[in-house]
Amino acid sequence: MVSTDQVMPWNRREAITTTLLWGGLAEIPSDANILEVRTNGSMFSRKFFMKFECSPVTISKWIRESKRLKNNQTEVKGNKTIYQIYPGEDKSLGGTVKM
Repeated sequence: MVSTDQVMPWNRREAITTTLLWGGLAEIPSDANILEVRTNGSMFSRKFFMKFECSPVTISKWIRESKRLKNNQTEVKGNKTIYQIYPGEDKSLGGTVKM
């Protein structure tokens, strides 16, 4: 059974760190408001989901500082810009960043 679990407070920082590491992403901007951090899957297949908001200028800077986003081709669906990161970093399978 696959469940969606809210990340426990003591594991929140670890989930954020893993998300950034596996995605080849820069640190979350210091002025960002982290809205949600959760995990999904089992010990064999783990997914991380993180949602944060900050100013458009700060997001642009974050993209430029993110190894796997700065030169990535994007796809636009409706009002969302989508970055595909495959494969991911540190032997992870990869993931998606949606803005």
